[in-house]
Amino acid sequence: MINKKAEGSYYTPLFIAEYMIEQCKLFMNHREKIEILEPSCGDGVFIKALLKKIEFANLGELILCGVEKDKDELNKAKKYKSDLRINGIKSSFYNQDFLDFSLKRKRKFDIIIGNPPYIQKKYIDAEQTEKIKNITNDVGLNINHVHNIWIAFVAGALKLLKKDGILCFVLPFEMLQVKYAEPITTLLADEFDEIKIATFDERIFPGIEQDVVMLLCIRKSLHKKVTYKLLKSKTLEPINEVISQKNTYFSKWYWYTLNPEENALLESLKSKFDCINKYCVSGTGIVTGQNEYFILRPSEVLKHGLQNYVLPVLKKSSFVKDTINFTNNHFEKLVKADEPCFMLNLNEVDVSEMDSSVREYIMKGEQLSINKNYKCKQRNEWFKIPSIWSSEAYFFKRSHIFPKIILNTMDVYVTDTAYRIKMREDYDIKSLIFSFYNSLTLIDSELNGRRYGGGVLELTPNEFKKVKIPYLYIDESHFIKLSEFFKRGATIDEILDYNDEVILINKFKIGINDVNILKEIRKKIVNNRVN
Repeated sequence: MINKKAEGSYYTPLFIAEYMIEQCKLFMNHREKIEILEPSCGDGVFIKALLKKIEFANLGELILCGVEKDKDELNKAKKYKSDLRINGIKSSFYNQDFLDFSLKRKRKFDIIIGNPPYIQKKYIDAEQTEKIKNITNDVGLNINHVHNIWIAFVAGALKLLKKDGILCFVLPFEMLQVKYAEPITTLLADEFDEIKIATFDERIFPGIEQDVVMLLCIRKSLHKKVTYKLLKSKTLEPINEVISQKNTYFSKWYWYTLNPEENALLESLKSKFDCINKYCVSGTGIVTGQNEYFILRPSEVLKHGLQNYVLPVLKKSSFVKDTINFTNNHFEKLVKADEPCFMLNLNEVDVSEMDSSVREYIMKGEQLSINKNYKCKQRNEWFKIPSIWSSEAYFFKRSHIFPKIILNTMDVYVTDTAYRIKMREDYDIKSLIFSFYNSLTLIDSELNGRRYGGGVLELTPNEFKKVKIPYLYIDESHFIKLSEFFKRGATIDEILDYNDEVILINKFKIGINDVNILKEIRKKIVNNRVN
């Protein structure tokens, strides 16, 4: 597989392309002519798959159109022209960006199939951005910010698809979870009678941390439903299947991975509780602009003579293990291990009165062009970090098995790997932390957040604020008990057995059977993400 980051090219394995062709074939009976478009044909893997599944041609006259902006890659695809002709398949190829193709062409297709590029906004130039907005406007989407180019490929495909056509794309897994995908997924739900979503138990693109979704949308179908399947990556055999009726719509499509009964239970229970931002104010941690420069090891602090100009800081979540209460003892362990745990703080220093040690370190930063980094350039004095304040607790935005809120007894500062938490009046930080660790809240964290390759869960600041929490005011003994669980390395299942009983069953009178269902839902979601 070729991985060209700026081009967003992650080429589809042949067996996946063959499976997608087979799935489309099931809905193409009784057509005299079938016109197929591959909008980013790359080296021609979908064409090769079509040739291997040549019985497709028995359905009717086949006409293939391939579009690819990379001329060298298009030439690879065009090598199949003779094989296509021998098998009675007419073909045409266009060395063109699909953004331009979809804006200018009027021709409609029965099937649009492929693996669009996944290009993030930082790689999309102003001209492409304007084209993307024109394409999305053409299909009735008003998108203010362009986050990823795959949105435009889906919108462009909708423009060029016949009224009874089929759309079959490999898309990034984030389409099921991110807020910016909701306008296009809502449009798909309106445009198509039947939608099939498939994910995989292992990454099908080895070598990159990109999980994907296989999406099949049928415009005209007798079955008004959304079907989700979890497939074995190597054999494509189904591991799990969930069918939801189209009249049940979720703005985040990840909810379709749960069965209707599970969704009904979650909706019912969530309606009883408030979002976490009712109880606390949260905000992004400190943005230094260049952690490797601004956050130093103890030995580096001594080497550069900066002892009077640093603050204790947590650089990353891996520095916090087996605790929900970060204390002086935990910080001392980082110091003894010579981990980077001191942040440069020159905010109270007058430039005209700087020590020579500080001047030398600033000069070093300029020699390394730290002052030219984007965040640093925005400051009046590039070496002065804004928004330096500590908080009662912090929530690490990325996690593995489960997300964590940590009490900040040490009063340590934290980078933007975490969100800083301060309690609103009349609410207690230890009660919030204790209340966070229950099955319902951890499930809601999973459903509000999004997953990345390698099984990482991430919540944005707004996603964190919307997590539902059954807040329970506790006495100190409960917090001590929870701390002991973490200190001895208890599993999250052990922790939830205790906390679910205290919070969900005893306090909020949720039935034991429902709590057990919540435990199984959480395990299923985490296993799908991590494994």
